[in-house]
Amino acid sequence: MDCNCLRCKASSLFAHSGELEAPKTNRSFKRTTSVRHPLTYPSLQSSSLLLIWRNQMIKSAGSATLLTALFILSAAHAAGQDYCKEAFAIGNMPGMTECSSMELEAQDKRLNAEYKAVMAKLDAKQKKELRSVQRKWIKDRDADCKLEEDGGQAAELNHVSCLKEWTKKRADELAAMKSGL
Repeated sequence: MDCNCLRCKASSLFAHSGELEAPKTNRSFKRTTSVRHPLTYPSLQSSSLLLIWRNQMIKSAGSATLLTALFILSAAHAAGQDYCKEAFAIGNMPGMTECSSMELEAQDKRLNAEYKAVMAKLDAKQKKELRSVQRKWIKDRDADCKLEEDGGQAAELNHVSCLKEWTKKRADELAAMKSGL
């Protein structure tokens, strides 16, 4: 065969002899079935049937890839949660800081989304006022959390945890404000 697919390559390895030799033993195995390429099936000689078969194979390969990706992502998410639980349980300071930083990042994204949603509902004067209040809030948050950096072993964790709590609280306030508009 002139095809370069894996099935054709594999079948060409066995097509020349009727026997196989097992790698670990010297027993012979008779080949009882022939390996056939799908394109050599008489029912698939028609180009329309071939296209249907090809499209079905592509769809099933795409579904398998999607399912595999979802499985890997869910496993990674679960592993991340387990890592964070374990880090806090045993007092692993770098792990706790890393987990708090990831949570801060998630809360910051939530805060930004809520802020944009509220801004979209306001008129020009209200937008200017909210922008001013938000800038003051950022200064207050940063000043308050700066006090958490006491220089000890947990200084970075305390700072990140403080930022996370302030950010979460402000995102909740903006969400309540949005629902009241």
